[in-house]
Amino acid sequence: MENEFPISRNEYLASTIVFIDGIEGCGKTMLAPIVSAFDRVELPCYAYEVEHLCALEYLGKLSSQAAKKTISLLADLQIYNLMQSREVNFRPSDISSVFKSGKSLVYLKRLFQAGDSASVDRIKADRPILLLTTHRMMAFGVPIFEALNKRLIFIEVVRHPLYMVIQNYLNFTSLLNTARDFTIYYEIGTNEFPYFASGW
Repeated sequence: MENEFPISRNEYLASTIVFIDGIEGCGKTMLAPIVSAFDRVELPCYAYEVEHLCALEYLGKLSSQAAKKTISLLADLQIYNLMQSREVNFRPSDISSVFKSGKSLVYLKRLFQAGDSASVDRIKADRPILLLTTHRMMAFGVPIFEALNKRLIFIEVVRHPLYMVIQNYLNFTSLLNTARDFTIYYEIGTNEFPYFASGW
């Protein structure tokens, strides 16, 4: 039974959130490090949880209000963790590695700084900009736009479709229907379909 009281979150830490969005193969991983090089902009983070919330809301499995408040909460949690170098990618070979950025020393230094409430003080003083990378949220991201409103900068990357066709072909042949496919699916009979196919 659904409770009648609304989900509430009135305070926030992340004052500016930049989304770099697009279809697979459009060049998000090329643009994100460039944006991250700007003053106060944090390392890019993949926002799979936000994508999942939007997918569940789109499928009618999650209320719009719950999706929006959780997205706002996740943005704050991400900036809070980044200020303490929690959940920062230190794998040298990864595209999103701290060592592939020009800010590796910043994140190494944060490992040894005071955390918890001291991190909140640094957020207020430094006003870091959260940078999130997503897939297909221009079409399904209404909860993002409504949750973050004036705090949101949304960049949609568009590229010549040929490269995107190649990338999606590679995904369809090597990624779909494997344990590494983290897309929300729904089931009809014995068949599974990705959330974005609902209504086709």
